[in-house]
Amino acid sequence: MDTNRKQRFQALLPHLDERMRRLIAAVETIGLGHDCELLYNQRLCGISEVSRDTGVSRRGISLGLAELKNTIEKSRSNRQKKGGYS
Repeated sequence: MDTNRKQRFQALLPHLDERMRRLIAAVETIGLGHDCELLYNQRLCGISEVSRDTGVSRRGISLGLAELKNTIEKSRSNRQKKGGYS
């Protein structure tokens, strides 16, 4: 258990809706650095550990990871359409 993660999440909790809880837990999962850079290998990302620390379900964290992945892919796609840097 990461007590710092738990304390940070508990401090934010009253200010978050369900979607923001999912996204913050997903970002915490990515922060563990276990092959999460591209958000593809979710089993190695420490979902269970973050779930225990934050109280967000593993399914919720997986949904948050998928939402972040979609946002990143849309952002890349928009930049390429506009002729920006990839």
